[in-house]
Parts: sequence; structure tokens; C-alpha cells
Amino acid sequence: MIALYPQVRTEEDLGDLRARAAWYFRSAMEAGERVTISVAADLNRVVEAPFYLETGADGIEPELMVTQTDDIARDGETVICWDKAARFAAPKALRRIMCAGDELCDLGASETWMKSAPITNDVALSRERFDRAVASCLFRTGPILVLGAGPSLSDAATNNGYPSNTINLYGGSSISNEEVIAARPPDFIAIADIAGQCGPSLTAKRYRDRLYRVLRDCPQANILVPEPCWRSLCAWWPADLKGRVIFLPETRLRAFGAGFSEIFAYQPTSNVLTAFLLPTAASMARDIYFAGIDGAASVDAKSGWSHDREDFHLAENLEAGLAHGRIQVSDLAGYYHQHWRRAASECAAIEKSGVSVYAPLAISKVEPDRYLSLKIRIRELARIFFMGVTMLETRPIFATVCSAVGAAILGGMIVTSSISVIFLFVLLSAALTGGYFSLRNRITRITAQQDRARASAEGRVLRSLAARLDRLEKGHKT
Repeated sequence: MIALYPQVRTEEDLGDLRARAAWYFRSAMEAGERVTISVAADLNRVVEAPFYLETGADGIEPELMVTQTDDIARDGETVICWDKAARFAAPKALRRIMCAGDELCDLGASETWMKSAPITNDVALSRERFDRAVASCLFRTGPILVLGAGPSLSDAATNNGYPSNTINLYGGSSISNEEVIAARPPDFIAIADIAGQCGPSLTAKRYRDRLYRVLRDCPQANILVPEPCWRSLCAWWPADLKGRVIFLPETRLRAFGAGFSEIFAYQPTSNVLTAFLLPTAASMARDIYFAGIDGAASVDAKSGWSHDREDFHLAENLEAGLAHGRIQVSDLAGYYHQHWRRAASECAAIEKSGVSVYAPLAISKVEPDRYLSLKIRIRELARIFFMGVTMLETRPIFATVCSAVGAAILGGMIVTSSISVIFLFVLLSAALTGGYFSLRNRITRITAQQDRARASAEGRVLRSLAARLDRLEKGHKT
């Protein structure tokens, strides 16, 4: 059973939460899994789903019930918290078994929901599909062309400086250019963006409808998708196209320049180029060209990626902004720097295997970071450490006792063997540790409440703008 916590008390939250749960857990519910939402006894349960979310027409929805906290802790095999402030105020017994889904509009919550779906996928079958697809591509003599959605994408349709008979790897929204698709039919298409491609928003649904048309027009094309995303996507995917899906499991560490033929797992890098396209290209040991990999208009805190069809991109992403209001990166300059440094390091590692990489300016102007692999490993160790700290927050008494005993032993060894000094170390360390966890918990709860209020206000503004745009469009048509 999957239980959503805390109890829903407003019609707005109920409509949003029920629609999301029906989308993310449809595969699980079709397999007989129970998904429950706790609602207030006096709450109206006949509510509309938000217009920006995809909804099914077959009535497969979570159960609504009035439950107590203890009942959820006892009956829920998986408990997902959709309100960060409530998670830190929940009883300790519940927090220990809870998945941190946090705010509905947060992308991290979407990943948690997808990974919580109790679906088992056949990774061995997926790898067999990948190897078979790579083998069929290698019958051709041309090099590899990696296509992104940047302004130079259209050049690939006119063979402007690009070789012919290429093996074409498309990333994300680059399939929106029909002229390029017609000139260079895709062999692989990688999708990994939860907000705009793999999630429940109408933006993602429109993208997938376009993707289905491309797949039916190009029978040689295969889809690369993260395995956690496929747990939710498989229920919404057309049956005649499921045999073309290659889902890859997640790994936290992988060697630079290694192809999926060597390590059949993707590393989340926040960009489809480094997570999927370059490892796919490395699997075929052919020269690599790029189109539409151009970067941002400028590297500052306000710029975003530049696109081949900027007006189309902006119009398409309205619902994604409403469904996932926190998709903006706070430090864009830092994100760009890290992304291009990672791409340059990947290309340099691939070149060491004897492959020529004709990198675009956005990559070639960046020096590869020889220590990047070490930095990634250190960040992973730090992530594991702070995960442990987060787990200890649900067991503050245990953490306090352990730190007190450890400090007492260390202090006694360093200072003196006096019992009074050891006892003093016990008291000080216990007080400091207990105070730390208490203060951290309080600060986190206050921050979560402020974030939720801000996200709610931003959502109201976006919904108001969407309604005004709709009225303007209707008035223009009449």
C-alpha cells in the first residue's frame, strides 16, 4: 500500500494531489496496489483536477479515506509526505518510514514519487534492445550526429557543414523541428526532463504525443529513458511502441567516456547531453559531430537556454511551469559552468579512445577538469553523509547518546582519566547534540512553511496569468 501524508484539508490540494497520484501510480494501481489519500471528514471530495495536469478517463484513482496518523504508520508499506512542513512535525515513528516527497511542485518530489512506485522492470531485456539497436546502426558507414534544441539545430536540415548518412542521436525537445527530423531521421531519442517530457503536466503530454508521431514515422528510432521515470510512464505509453523503449537504471558514479555498452546505467547530471547522449555516442566508437548544442544566450543569473524555436518553446512550457513551479535553477551561472566542464571532460575522455570529437564552441572553449571525477566522488560521499544526518534527525535521542559516549571516550583519552572530566564531556556533548537537532528541526520547519507559502503565491499568479492569456486568445479569435 502507498499512503500519502498529511491529511488533505483544502479542495485545491485535493484536486492537485489526486490527479498527480493517479498519474504517477497508475501502473501500480493497475497491478493491484492500493494508493490512499487521507482527507478531512468535512472536505468536499467532488473537485476538478487542475487544468495543467494530464488526467485519465478510465476512473483509475487513489482511494480517499479519513485515517489517523497511527493507522498510516501501521498500514502504509510506503508513506509519501507531500508537505515538507508536515514531515518535520510528524511523529518520529512515521518519519522513520516516510519518503520525502515534499512540495507538490518540486521536481525532487516527482523523482521520489516515481521511485516509490512498486514496479519491477526487466533491465536485462532493455540492455538487449540497446545492444541490438547499436548493432543495426553500425551497419551504416557515417559518423554520429548529436542533436540538441539550440539555435544551430536548423543547420542540420540543410547539411550546412555536416556529413551525410549520420547516426542521429536526438536530445529532448530537439524533435520539435520537423524539417530536421525529415532530413535526419532519429536513431535514438533521449528524454529525461520530468517537467516537460516525462511528467504529468499537459506540456509533457503534448511532447509525448509529438514523440509518438515521430516514432511511428521513423521505425528505426528507439527511446532512451531513465528507469525510475519508466515506472510511471509505462502505463501511459502506447502498447505498440513499448518495444522501442530502452530504460536505464540509475547509478551515482560512472567513468568519464564510458559508453552504455560498457556500463549500462546513467548518472543523473541535470542535462540529457551528459547523462544520455554522450554515453550513447561513446558506445559506437565513431567520430562525433554536434548540432543545436549552443548553450545560453548569456551566462548570468537571469538567462536560460537559447532554443531553435524560442517562441514555440515558451508557449509550450506554460503548464510545465504551473505543474512544477520550482524548476528554475537558483545559480544558473554555476550550473552552466559545471555542465560545460562535465561535457568537456566527457568529450576529452572519449577522444582518448581514438574517436574524433568535433565539439561545438560551447564545449571546446572549456578546459576539461582533470580532477572532476574526484570532485564527483567527494560530493557523493558528502551526499551519503548528510543523508545519514537526516536519518539521525528522526532518532535524536540515539544520536545524542552516541555522540555523548563518543565525546566522553575521546575526551577522557585526550585530557585525563578523571571520572568527573569524562562526565563533563558527556553532559556537554549531549547538550550540544540535542540542541543542534532541535534547532535544525525548528529552522527546517519554518523554512518549509515559508517555501510553501511562497510557492502557493507564485502558483496563484501563474494561474491568473494563464486565465488572462486564455481570455485574450478567445477575444482575438472572435
